[in-house]
Amino acid sequence: MIRVADSNMSPAYANNEHRSTTLGLVAFILATICLGVQLPDVGLKLGNLIMLTGSALAISLVLISRSQPVRFRYHFYSFDWVYLMYIAWCLASMLWSKSRTETAVQTFFLLLVWLAVLHLRSVPTRLAISTLIRTAVLISIASFIVAAIFPTIGFQPHSTTGLPELRGFFGHQQRLGLFCGLALGLLILVWANGELREYLNWGRKKAVLAMIIVLLAFIAAQARLFAAAFVISLLLTIGLSKPGVLRNMTISSIVLGVLVISLYSNQVMGLIDAIGMEGNSLSGRTVVWERSVEVANAAPLLGHGYSSFFSNHFDYIWGNYRAPHAHSSIVQAYFETGIVGLGLTICLVFTQMRESLKVGSVNRKYSYSLFAIILTITSSLTGVTYAGKPTVLFSMMMLILAMERQESRRRKVVARSTVIVSS
Repeated sequence: MIRVADSNMSPAYANNEHRSTTLGLVAFILATICLGVQLPDVGLKLGNLIMLTGSALAISLVLISRSQPVRFRYHFYSFDWVYLMYIAWCLASMLWSKSRTETAVQTFFLLLVWLAVLHLRSVPTRLAISTLIRTAVLISIASFIVAAIFPTIGFQPHSTTGLPELRGFFGHQQRLGLFCGLALGLLILVWANGELREYLNWGRKKAVLAMIIVLLAFIAAQARLFAAAFVISLLLTIGLSKPGVLRNMTISSIVLGVLVISLYSNQVMGLIDAIGMEGNSLSGRTVVWERSVEVANAAPLLGHGYSSFFSNHFDYIWGNYRAPHAHSSIVQAYFETGIVGLGLTICLVFTQMRESLKVGSVNRKYSYSLFAIILTITSSLTGVTYAGKPTVLFSMMMLILAMERQESRRRKVVARSTVIVSS
């Protein structure tokens, strides 16, 4: 289903393929950055056009660069099948959605992300990681410049802390914080894996400078709960990436932690409020959860339709503050796609985690995809990174996972072929 080696390709063709696929990768990454500026919306919006153009360009460049026999050969993994089932369910929810046009548009963008990732997964992971990190450094610098020149644009209006919250040209400071957190974690892991030269062609001084720049933007974004998610994700990635005693201890700690939190949830919430991590009731998130679940209970099995949360039909719920989303992927999935959609979302998370752990077992290094997945999971507890409109973090997580999984599979095939030949 995939090419094991490129030994039969001419150097000229190989170089042409490398240039084309690299350009396609850059086009897709820059296109998904627009999701941080403006989430996809109904109509001919600039963000929609850039996302559509970038993804189409990425797919076209990859197809053109490939030789005819392998142009349409793909290997699907378990997370691909589950994701397609989830997309199918989202599309089916048009039949009962409160906002059918919105449901159709957002389902299309979910499919578009997957199609681009499907074609780009044969590109080396190091190209995606290096492009992401370099882009994050540039965006961090640009965000400070925008804030200095146009403070009404560069800082988040209506700060929840009373302090300036950097957002740069992103639509919200939380989106900037998550993007910087992803890049910062990847840079730390690249360093820990001893791959600075291979991935970025950087020495330690350049890496430290880049880390400081992205860290400053991350801190200035004031994404407090996402900062906690970043630290937890990094620690769990270190603990889970490589098979052995540390992975078993980390899994045991996760199970124990979940049990403690579930048994003492009220006390945990009280502690978070007491230390002022997000103000009373997690900046109003608990109120949003309660009201969302109350309305979702009216259609528990099917939900109210994918991407219908922001529909005018539900404006009556909110009063003075209109929540744009449920501030929780679990609640969002239940509200829009019901128990069925929530179940598919959980299955998607499970299959992604399982495939990423396989990567760690083969590569024997800290897994980039595992960090991206865990960051997406932990941030989904108080934000919407799964089960909502496609975001930068979700799209990049899908891309890195597919690339790493493809590379690990290729290594196994090559190793198996080498053993057969030598025997």
